[in-house]
Amino acid sequence: MMKKVLFILFQTFIFFHIYAQDSIFARKIICDLSSPAMFGRGYTYSGDSIAAAYLVNAFKEIGIQPLTTDYLQKYGFYAFSMEGKVQFKIGDRELSPFNDYRIAPFSSFLNGNFEIIQIDIQGFNNETTREKFLNKNQYDVKHQLIYIDISGKKWQEKERKKIVDKFLASISRKTSLNGLNCLLIGVNDLPVWSLGATDFERDFAVIYVRAELLKGKKKEKFFISFDNKFKYHNTQNIVGYLPGTQHPDSFYVFTAHYDHLGTMGDSVIFYGAHDNASGVAMVVDLANYFKKHQSPYSIVFMLLSGEEVGLKGSIYATLHPLFDFKKVKLLLNLDMQCGGDEGIMVVNSQANNTKNFYQKLVQINKENNYVTEVKSRPNAPNSDHYPFSFHMPAMFIYTLGGKIGGYHDFTDSCDRCSLQHYTGIFNLITQMVEASYSRNK
Repeated sequence: MMKKVLFILFQTFIFFHIYAQDSIFARKIICDLSSPAMFGRGYTYSGDSIAAAYLVNAFKEIGIQPLTTDYLQKYGFYAFSMEGKVQFKIGDRELSPFNDYRIAPFSSFLNGNFEIIQIDIQGFNNETTREKFLNKNQYDVKHQLIYIDISGKKWQEKERKKIVDKFLASISRKTSLNGLNCLLIGVNDLPVWSLGATDFERDFAVIYVRAELLKGKKKEKFFISFDNKFKYHNTQNIVGYLPGTQHPDSFYVFTAHYDHLGTMGDSVIFYGAHDNASGVAMVVDLANYFKKHQSPYSIVFMLLSGEEVGLKGSIYATLHPLFDFKKVKLLLNLDMQCGGDEGIMVVNSQANNTKNFYQKLVQINKENNYVTEVKSRPNAPNSDHYPFSFHMPAMFIYTLGGKIGGYHDFTDSCDRCSLQHYTGIFNLITQMVEASYSRNK
């Protein structure tokens, strides 16, 4: 079945590769990568591996040469995999996954009927009180959920959330809550879903739920069931290159992470069109461009996994280099390219080894008016450029504003990816790289 799906997707890719230009070509890749067949390109249902097979085929079709025998730089890490049915019922009412509640990705599995014990938020306001709570163990913890309601006016919820976040930070490296099996947190606004804290196993769950759904229902039976396995996950970076015509031992590098959040059970797929099928599509499009417009320098194209779980793919790539990092002229990391109404942001643009490239971007944009503004911010560990920035000139570009889906949300879908400014950004990048050839002589 997987081979059949990939064949259909890839045959259409070939058509667009031959006949399409610019954002049409990119949109096809974005829609393929953010389709249900990719399962959110995460660590459930082998989504990242399905996406990797598709992208290797894309590199082959364009004529990108492999930097390994099969384009793959294989590695792995431990991660949670939430597959199968996800259920949360209050009495006879079944809640809607993600819209009504969100299970923290690091949560241990639950399956059973529970009663609620509500705890005052102030009980978590200092370390001594928190420790007393954790050590009390006065509840029938196998059959009860500890509930904290932090909902209220926006400023109230914000302040109360700080208390809960402080508590969660204090237990972030704990594998157990002294027998407590679940912390249920009532909120008005459900938090962003992120895989960042999923690197070791715990024996408790944290679930956020819309507090209004529990009003007058706390004496009801609560049924919660989901599976979430913690296991070693084999994954891969995808690496190819085009040899330079004059300086094959010197490099420009384009990177983008192709992984996303995967699924929350079988009910929710995080499609990840903006984050980051769009950046991947631009890297593939750049590969297509530089195949037709040969560069005097070799150009490396790296599509990285593991970004959503802590930049693991880029960290691995820097620890196991496939080419000489000292010979890299510039690495450009691309993420979230669907928007751009308010311009682009260039991260790490003022370092001694990158500011000339940034100034060239500003100059070219001033001459051609490709985007509203080329903004600048200091270096930050917010995407895959960061581990590389300790070894070579590295910048990260993402778009600002525009029509896009929700961040880390199932609404981040292909139909919400504008690409209105895609062609301008693409031209800005290619012209900056080509203009820098003469400066490197």
